[in-house]
Amino acid sequence: MACAPADPPRDEEPVDGRTTYDEPQAVSRHYLVANESRHDLFYPYIRGRGGIYVGVGSMQNYSMLASSGAEQAFLIDIDAQVVALHRLLSILIARSSSPARLRRRFAATHAVETLALLRAARADEASVDLFRAYRRELAEQLAEQARSPPSAPTWVSSTALYDRVRALLRADAITIAPGDLCGARTLRVIAQHARARGLKVRVLYLSNAEESLVDRVGYARNIQRLPRDERSVALRTLYHEPWSAADGLWSYQVQPLSDLAERLSARPRPPAHKDMILDARETGALRLITPSGSFSVIGDATVQ
Repeated sequence: MACAPADPPRDEEPVDGRTTYDEPQAVSRHYLVANESRHDLFYPYIRGRGGIYVGVGSMQNYSMLASSGAEQAFLIDIDAQVVALHRLLSILIARSSSPARLRRRFAATHAVETLALLRAARADEASVDLFRAYRRELAEQLAEQARSPPSAPTWVSSTALYDRVRALLRADAITIAPGDLCGARTLRVIAQHARARGLKVRVLYLSNAEESLVDRVGYARNIQRLPRDERSVALRTLYHEPWSAADGLWSYQVQPLSDLAERLSARPRPPAHKDMILDARETGALRLITPSGSFSVIGDATVQ
């Protein structure tokens, strides 16, 4: 399928700054601790791409945005608690000179000290409450990521990756906001921001959010409006029954962002992801990087 990297028409009015982002939604379960663990599979496809990084979900984003060499990042989620987690982390990372110091902030022996730091930094109540409620789980997640081997580094096992995240935060280059992939505001704001600064969205991390989207038309519209070029890619995790899981739960997949936008332009309705996979297989656009299907590519995504 031919996929042109051209941007969508610029016929939109600016979003009202007082109501910039989508409203958070009530969710039945909070994924503050990611159940995905093989994001290192994406590294060869995103390393050094620069531009803007956009990602949904929790702290797994930091490893990928650092690996991508992003100039700016937007961390979005429909769950207000995930947004509060990123705000909490943004305060603590900026004030922690190393991954080890950050991890100590979540230790039981440092909890009182960390709460005092959060109050001094004027953290919002949602972030403070989240620290109190989930400190132990977050400490365990950070400890697990810190044990990652050098062949598959994370942002808390690699000083270089951590330093990139911290530098972006200290430069106010990471925006944290509620966002719905199908919503009318957040991705539209990101697209306007990118165009105003002459930047492209180079990495869009979707996690497995596509599997539960209802408004495919709204999702397609948002993907199509994102400024992109031949170096822009979408990353996803998915469950596809014939394939094995790379981490015990999920298969991992890369797709050029222009290819995704083109496929979502299908009429009369944008296809569900499972139908996109079937079409890509039939047209020869699907490559299984691992024979089991635990890692695959749609389209012409290439290693950097």
